[in-house]
Amino acid sequence: NQVVLNTWQHWVVTRPGTNNPSDVKIYRNGVALTLTVVDNSGPTEMLSSADFCIGSGDGTDRFLPGRLDEISIWEKELSASEVTELYNGGTVWDLNGHSAHTFMKGFYRCGDMDTFPVFQDVAVNGYGYAGFMASMGTSNFDSDVP
Repeated sequence: NQVVLNTWQHWVVTRPGTNNPSDVKIYRNGVALTLTVVDNSGPTEMLSSADFCIGSGDGTDRFLPGRLDEISIWEKELSASEVTELYNGGTVWDLNGHSAHTFMKGFYRCGDMDTFPVFQDVAVNGYGYAGFMASMGTSNFDSDVP
């Protein structure tokens, strides 16, 4: 259940909208992982209205030491079959054709069709919120993607 260095992997984290950590499901490359909940008290961050940040959003220098591509945000808990469809055998595709695309509220290609420092939301039914690149530059765009 670990990240493999120097290898692209597809990760999905989904939950039913509750504040119960035991309801969280994590998939790697389309396969559900077995999780052990250590503390089921429910962090308030799960229901927060704060900005959504990936990498480091707490103002510290603890940045994600990896690469991200094709980020999508959904307004529903994806089923196992929807996650399998999303994974698509590891092949990147336009998620606007996904069977549950009406629930996709953000789709960021992360470099494809973007102009620094803005990530464009290309979800057809998305909220249209732009993502902003912090602590990175155009040299961080990577063409070595799946």
